[in-house]
Amino acid sequence: MAGNWLSWLRPKDESAAPMGMYISPYVSIKNVNLEPQDALKNPTVFACVNVLAETVSQMPWSTVDATKAGFAPVDHDLNKLLRRPNSSMTRVEFKKKIVSDLMVYGNVYLLKIMTSQGRVTELVPFDPPKIKCTISMSGARTFHHEGGRTYSEREIIHIRDFISLDVTGLSRVEQAAELIVQANTLDSNLTRSTRDSSKLSGVITMAESVPPEMAAAFTADWKKKYGGDVTLLGGGATYTPMTKSSPADSETQELTKLEIARIASIFRVPSAFLELYDGSKYSNLSQKNSSFYRDSISPLTKNIAEKLSQALITDPDKEIAFDPTELTKGDLAATTKIASDSFNAGILTLNEARNLAGYSAVDGGDKFVEAPKSPEPSSHNNYDAQSTGQYGPRSSEGYSNE
Repeated sequence: MAGNWLSWLRPKDESAAPMGMYISPYVSIKNVNLEPQDALKNPTVFACVNVLAETVSQMPWSTVDATKAGFAPVDHDLNKLLRRPNSSMTRVEFKKKIVSDLMVYGNVYLLKIMTSQGRVTELVPFDPPKIKCTISMSGARTFHHEGGRTYSEREIIHIRDFISLDVTGLSRVEQAAELIVQANTLDSNLTRSTRDSSKLSGVITMAESVPPEMAAAFTADWKKKYGGDVTLLGGGATYTPMTKSSPADSETQELTKLEIARIASIFRVPSAFLELYDGSKYSNLSQKNSSFYRDSISPLTKNIAEKLSQALITDPDKEIAFDPTELTKGDLAATTKIASDSFNAGILTLNEARNLAGYSAVDGGDKFVEAPKSPEPSSHNNYDAQSTGQYGPRSSEGYSNE
């Protein structure tokens, strides 16, 4: 069953999906027609999807103990599948595909390749535009591939992004279609303005009158040589350049920044991560990473992990989870100080503190140290009878009873 999974696209002899209502994942938004895959040509959309996909793909994932706090990996047969989801993709490519499909189409469809005993040996992602989801009157969903096969809910893992009353998830790209089209128009205007500004244009006035045929030949030769437009007039010998830029150009640039920020907010990606127009300021790397993980990555990875856990794990004490350690620990100096302070306070073991700072474990480092006791209060008025045999408040000049 785990061989050539393309054979699974061949039609079966049995009838197609049961009668129901067809839910199209593509809807025109405010009369703006924008195919989701075409939206990736917009640099802001591509940057947002790429940042999210790259970040999630680098996060380790594993089967963990759901009863323990934090990321607690366990030995489980499913880990082999997570390390190599299918025969043609690495786990990094697989996670990138999941995130990009969620962001662009709002839906992820994973085909479960199973043995006759029901063990999942591969997870094969389908391209969302090729899947039509149908829901029957009883609520059962079926997934029809344009290649001719129809799959049941048992065979398909369906991960949705934003969920409305529809059976499919909403596409962030389609919800932002109007903004993306506006941004593309602004980019085109800026490109045209930049191109025109590089051309040499103006008005040339000659001392004598110029025959029309000579003027036409001159202007044609000028345009071929300098790219701009020129007007040839008689009666003087001056050249007046024509300014291509206008106040509208600077206004277009400001509108472009606004459109970038609005599109990025739909994907919940801070502009600092886009390296286009940085409108967000962070005091340090730790603050930036923590904010990005909390607001963007954590909801995304939890959605993916919970859906995979529901479809692949029957043990309620086990689940699939992503490890956020590398993303949340921040810069080395701050992390090392936190690890050191936590160890000295008896909160973390030595090995836990070393792991937090990115170092390997050491022998004997799995025990807690006793937190140091606070020193007794002291001052220059303390008595020092034991060492001197003298009593009385001490000052810079000695004891009061000397």
